[in-house]
Amino acid sequence: MSAGNLARALGAASLALRSYQYGNAAPDLAASIADAADHTLTAAGYGDIHALVERGDLAAPRQHGLSVEIEDGRIVIAIGIDALMTAIDGGPHAPEDLDYRILTRDGFAADIVQALEAEDDEGTTLVHVMFDSATERALDEGSLSVEFDEPERDAD
Repeated sequence: MSAGNLARALGAASLALRSYQYGNAAPDLAASIADAADHTLTAAGYGDIHALVERGDLAAPRQHGLSVEIEDGRIVIAIGIDALMTAIDGGPHAPEDLDYRILTRDGFAADIVQALEAEDDEGTTLVHVMFDSATERALDEGSLSVEFDEPERDAD
């Protein structure tokens, strides 16, 4: 991999990103630049760049998409703040006409965490409700990791 090839790929990517910065939408340009970048990275020995991204090896923590995993005996739910704000602003479940504007992403994320941890009169949080719903869904979908008690029958 020559330095010239690397410089050309990075230069093309930079120009494409600058184009988007100024409001130009060019899916064909994006595809061709992404293909060239993939080729350059593969030639440089990085292999399948998309597999690295899917594993989270290349995603910056703030852009990391939602993940729910079991790690060291814990259920770990994580999402990058920028990914969450993108979902709030324009995700498929976002309202079409937002009647608010997020001023600081980190501040709003802190507010969301506070809302998730807030307890009602019985000490229940939104996270508890989420786990209760997930438990119910897993049972309804026939989890093979539980055994259901047989209903008692009348001795008539």
